[in-house]
Amino acid sequence: MPEFSKKRTVIHNCPCGKSNRDGKFVPYIVNDTPSPIYGFCHSCGECFLPNISQKPPVNGFKHNPVVVKPIRFIKEELVNKTLKAFDKNNFASWLRTVIPDKSEELLRYFEIGTSRDGACLFWYKDALGQYRTAKKVFYNQNGHRDRGYITQFLFKKDQGFEPCLFGEFQLAEYPVETPVCLVESEKTAIVSYAYYPFLIWLATGGSHGLTASKAMVLKGRSVIIIPDCDEAGRMAAKKSLELLKVLDCKVIIMEVNDQIISGADLADLILEPDIKL
Repeated sequence: MPEFSKKRTVIHNCPCGKSNRDGKFVPYIVNDTPSPIYGFCHSCGECFLPNISQKPPVNGFKHNPVVVKPIRFIKEELVNKTLKAFDKNNFASWLRTVIPDKSEELLRYFEIGTSRDGACLFWYKDALGQYRTAKKVFYNQNGHRDRGYITQFLFKKDQGFEPCLFGEFQLAEYPVETPVCLVESEKTAIVSYAYYPFLIWLATGGSHGLTASKAMVLKGRSVIIIPDCDEAGRMAAKKSLELLKVLDCKVIIMEVNDQIISGADLADLILEPDIKL
């Protein structure tokens, strides 16, 4: 039987779907780390164990085997077919305007793609160099998202595609002691990398985009959380802080400007230093 961890806040919800706000899910220690999916839930009375056959209840507790399905990946050939048509991609065109000397390098490095209908494709590649998903985002010519279109992930978890952090591939390219800067949007990670390439820039894909499974890859690292300048971003940063502490990360939250409440992010402040509050 695996050893239980004393850290009960490793996940927000029990695998059964119930909230873990009150810390009723007790995770097992798997590979020296509290597991986000294996453990015992005092709320529902379920015991989630990896790779076991169904067994009779022990001490009144039911044991449900967890079926671990293989993760699906996207073929590199498909990714490569999208790495073009930047004249139809408003994000790429905007990037060429605001950072003309580095834009081509950034487009290649982060493997920015273009969909058939002109949207920007942010490819999510993990630390092992495997493509997990793509986020499809329509932009206006000014570099801001076009709210008239729905932003969506093209390859979803329920299809077997397990998400990761945007820019995660960098973890294999930098020394392990290199600080990791965690921001919300892919755009912010790309722009920030252009100005501060000596740091690792990762994006969660949204204010609540950091999950226990995605965070595992940051175990033991130094992490700087840089939230967007609004209430949602700041609240999410605090939750991310607690999640990363469980993984023994040296983590801090860095406010770029605590007086701003407009939702501006680090990319806005880098490119528009005189932005109004």
